[in-house]
Amino acid sequence: MKTQNVIILICMLLGCNELHSQQTIFFAGREWVVKEKLTPKGPGPNYFSTGNVYFDTDGTTLVLQLSKNSQGYWTCAELYSVEHTSYGEHKYYISGRPDLNHPYMVFGTFLYQDIYGDPNNYNVREIDIEFSKFGDVSSSNNGGFAMHRNESGPFWEHKFIANLDNTDDQTTTYYNWTNNSVDFRAHKGIDGDLISGATYTPDSNSSSYFPYETDYLNCI
Repeated sequence: MKTQNVIILICMLLGCNELHSQQTIFFAGREWVVKEKLTPKGPGPNYFSTGNVYFDTDGTTLVLQLSKNSQGYWTCAELYSVEHTSYGEHKYYISGRPDLNHPYMVFGTFLYQDIYGDPNNYNVREIDIEFSKFGDVSSSNNGGFAMHRNESGPFWEHKFIANLDNTDDQTTTYYNWTNNSVDFRAHKGIDGDLISGATYTPDSNSSSYFPYETDYLNCI
């Protein structure tokens, strides 16, 4: 089981193979690349700053935030694992209230594979859990599970309402990825009451059983 501890201030993510020229950190027993982009890049497109990813004073809790740069542009946070991950349980413990995020902000934990080795090529495969209204202020949904095959958007998704309150300062997101399904869950607290759950099972023509992906955390 892969377990990550993440504290959210304001956040989102993507990933791929631009490794050792960039800043890396060690977290949850793995090496991660922290994204830095001075010109707008996907997802978004957005600006990304390594200064938006750092460890809290306890030295073990990872913080992702949004901040303005010297030109007055908002910059985002994203990091992705150097080592590919594969089938199994992936779990993230998140501190904060993702239901109170700005409606244009996204916090995501996801697995992502760039088929062609180009991080700017959106012909990708993705297993995704996100907290966001995606700019739809009137929407009651503020979270979702999704499977992506290419840039046309999700071919399967399950949206939900994260009804949290002042006692819910932590959430847990989880997916169990096997060779014949992906089981999604979001819980209040540390593995507490279920917020929402769904299971994706592809049909016989699906190409979604990619054997490995890159683990991402992001806030945009």
